[in-house]
Amino acid sequence: MKSHRLPAVKNYLYKSILESLTRFHEGKSADSLLCEWLKQVELLYIKSLFPQCMKLIGRAKKLALRHEKFTRLLDLLEWEKMVHIAMRYSELDRKKLKRIHAGEQDLLKRIGSERMSVFHGLELSLIVQSKGFTSNKDTLRRMSGIMKRTVMRDDYRHSSFRSRLFALSSQTTYHLITGNLEKSLHYAGRRIALMERNPGRLRDEVTGYIQSVNNYIITCEHMGGRHDDIERAIVRLQRLKEEGYVVQENAALRLFLVLNARKCGFYIATARFEEAKGLEREIESGLDRYRSSVSDHDRIVFCYFMAYLFFGNGDQGSATRWLNRIIQHPFGRTREDLQALARILALLINYDKGNEDYLIYLLPATAKFLRQKKQLFAFEKVIIRALRHLVSRRPEGKERTESFVSMKEQLGRLAEDKHTRKMLSHFDFDSWLNSKISGQPFAKIAREKAGRKV
Repeated sequence: MKSHRLPAVKNYLYKSILESLTRFHEGKSADSLLCEWLKQVELLYIKSLFPQCMKLIGRAKKLALRHEKFTRLLDLLEWEKMVHIAMRYSELDRKKLKRIHAGEQDLLKRIGSERMSVFHGLELSLIVQSKGFTSNKDTLRRMSGIMKRTVMRDDYRHSSFRSRLFALSSQTTYHLITGNLEKSLHYAGRRIALMERNPGRLRDEVTGYIQSVNNYIITCEHMGGRHDDIERAIVRLQRLKEEGYVVQENAALRLFLVLNARKCGFYIATARFEEAKGLEREIESGLDRYRSSVSDHDRIVFCYFMAYLFFGNGDQGSATRWLNRIIQHPFGRTREDLQALARILALLINYDKGNEDYLIYLLPATAKFLRQKKQLFAFEKVIIRALRHLVSRRPEGKERTESFVSMKEQLGRLAEDKHTRKMLSHFDFDSWLNSKISGQPFAKIAREKAGRKV
């Protein structure tokens, strides 16, 4: 084969694979079935088989209405009018025409409402993707502006199932970031309940259900102490595959991402750091399998979680390896809170390893990065200032212990600060400081705090 023909052959093979996949997935969802029926409607119309065409339109309208596929319904109403025109209005009277027109107007209104709620929900998600769960005045102002818009105030105002899902998800996210955790948990629970009351829709929207449980667990993580609720929710996710809900590849990907991220969070909260090695194999395998489909956001989350678990397990080399996958990769504006925290954790690891000379360079570089990312808050300043003092003075014995006591007191005075609370929920600085003060391992302190016995 001549080399100049390779692009054409590649394009032909790609097209053939897509066509085969399309045929394989035909009719496996309401949307694909409606697309198939719309093609058949067009074919029947071209062949002038108008009675059969109208019969198929009627069937398709019922399915589209049941699954709230409003854009497909609009297409079907348009075909219905075209068939009436082709039949010279033999089966159309003014009453039926007005009913078709009213149906179109109602659909346009529903589509507008749904798309607006989806748009505002995506606006909130973009903020979280960029800033994570930290909040400054600008972030809160932007989020408050979104939530004040009428379309987002109450999910009951939305007529479609999808609109209600997005409204509840937005309420969950907004209250989580603003620190109203009880309300966040309330809306997360309502979103899950809404989907479980509609098992047919749950099968079609299984990725949305997985995300709903994910949001619920994240809120529980921020509240602290809800380990039983988290464990039950993780089991609920694991059962999805066993019960046949996870069929399509996109659902399998979402389940892999959510299930393993929440396992990481659960093991961190319960100080089960010994799970790090086994979880690493599972995560690396999934990242390799879905390499082109995993977002930067999910990669950062996994890297940070694995670094934390290995740090807790006393494996500083593996912790550093995972942190470097964040620090040495240009993630841009994605999860700037975890990018900042990864660098703070790198400072702690280097201090634990006795790399004081390296810290002399690393401390100002970290401060510069945080300043550029607008992540240099009072919390970060206390950590950097205290470590700079320890590195420059290199105190020993009682003086060194007093330095850590002072750092703990300074962080304690920031306890009411929202950003500080968020950072403390992402990493147990209190246990790290207590380990330095008492001379005991970090893992032992963290396990005692979590109420675990080894």
